[in-house]
Amino acid sequence: MQLYLDMQFVMIFSSQGRYLSRHLSQAIKTIIGRAIDAVAATGLDPNSVLPEDEWFVEVSQIAIKVLTGKSAFDNLEGDDGSPGASY
Repeated sequence: MQLYLDMQFVMIFSSQGRYLSRHLSQAIKTIIGRAIDAVAATGLDPNSVLPEDEWFVEVSQIAIKVLTGKSAFDNLEGDDGSPGASY
């Protein structure tokens, strides 16, 4: 799960700086695919142990906003509908 989140963060961060190329995007998707395949090879269903893709995107976007000073944690409180609300 951490690898998936890290890769999603790299993709979103690099796209905001306009550094995301087709090659980088494809490499990240390949890495994520291999990680999901590795989880599946253990007998676990990746879909049952991983949150939806949107969760990874949302958490990555929140992290980037916090790191760039465009958001604070106080602004995120009270959003119980978000996947990260339990964290």
